[in-house]
Amino acid sequence: MKNVFFLLYAVGLSLIISSCRIREKQSPGVSLTNPVQAQFDNEIQEAQQLLKEGDLVLRNGNEFASQVIKNFSKTDKTYSHAGLVFFENGYPLVYHILQGDQNPDEKLRRDSLKTFCNSRKNFGFAIYRYELDSMQLVSLKKIILDWYKKGIKFDPMFNLESDDKMYCSEMIRKSLQLATEGSITLNSTRPTKKEAEYYTYHLKLPASYIAKMNIVSVDNLFLHPKCRMVKRFEFDPQQSIPVQQKK
Repeated sequence: MKNVFFLLYAVGLSLIISSCRIREKQSPGVSLTNPVQAQFDNEIQEAQQLLKEGDLVLRNGNEFASQVIKNFSKTDKTYSHAGLVFFENGYPLVYHILQGDQNPDEKLRRDSLKTFCNSRKNFGFAIYRYELDSMQLVSLKKIILDWYKKGIKFDPMFNLESDDKMYCSEMIRKSLQLATEGSITLNSTRPTKKEAEYYTYHLKLPASYIAKMNIVSVDNLFLHPKCRMVKRFEFDPQQSIPVQQKK
């Protein structure tokens, strides 16, 4: 009886060891229980390896508010939000500003790329890069970090003339213009009368006010001669995972 017991024990132990060896052979980041999350993690790892100081990261939010913001863009309505990347202790962080449940205090914040590009909340993201020399990059980083320390808040009035509060694309436009001494100046967009009437409901601002605004739309950020795409990642809206990459 003892021999039978030890035989079963040996067989069981052998199966456990074999299972462990199989897991060890799996590539890093691959999960046997959650392949969707594993694929997203691998995409983020790839993107992080591509990132450089000062890169522009754009995301395509799947929430209704994001769809409203996308419509400010006149030419390319792919993206709804943006941030700039700077490294801390060798780790990339995305600096951006927004309002809502994701940012209750409405201050300029910094997030990991994985948090910023969360596949459950976005249809995809992209990395773009401005033509900046080393001195301009140093200046750009200093400006953004100073604003971060000051706790610059989101501007619900979308007033391009004020600097005490800003929205995401305004922050990027103004920081680039300061860092490059005007050599990179991003365009702004003015809503049509019909667009102003549409936005007044969602932004809770008078249509007459919106019609006179100059908005730095998201496509103003990357449709610029001195800005090029590094890589674009698209998610499957049905599964919320990356399914296609474009260079």
